[in-house]
Amino acid sequence: MPYKNKEDRTRNNREYRKTYVMPPYTRKKKNAASARFQKSEKGKTVHLKRMYGITFDDKKRIYKEQKGLCALCHLRLPSASQSHTDHDHETGVIRGLLHRPCNFLVGIFESHKINAKHLAFYVTRGKNKS
Repeated sequence: MPYKNKEDRTRNNREYRKTYVMPPYTRKKKNAASARFQKSEKGKTVHLKRMYGITFDDKKRIYKEQKGLCALCHLRLPSASQSHTDHDHETGVIRGLLHRPCNFLVGIFESHKINAKHLAFYVTRGKNKS
């Protein structure tokens, strides 16, 4: 152990925390400010621009073009801000706005190369036995 007694270790830890570690109350303020920014329209635009190359206005336009419906299941989306932006990971092209579970399903299909016909057969095979 580098310190011969506990007092030296405690003193050194306090000095280190004063210098390098953000106090909890400051951390909470910073996290709250970050959350407020991410929920703002500007924060959403920054995220969308970085991830997909579009603005929040572009996302609202896509939402209106889809008439507020999920591109996959065609059920109503909660809002433009709460819908997920689906894109092709290879080309980066945006395919549409989806519910979270629909977006998750598309990701599973893409990453595991699942054949939709095989999945449909698997899901319906239990119904044929009754």
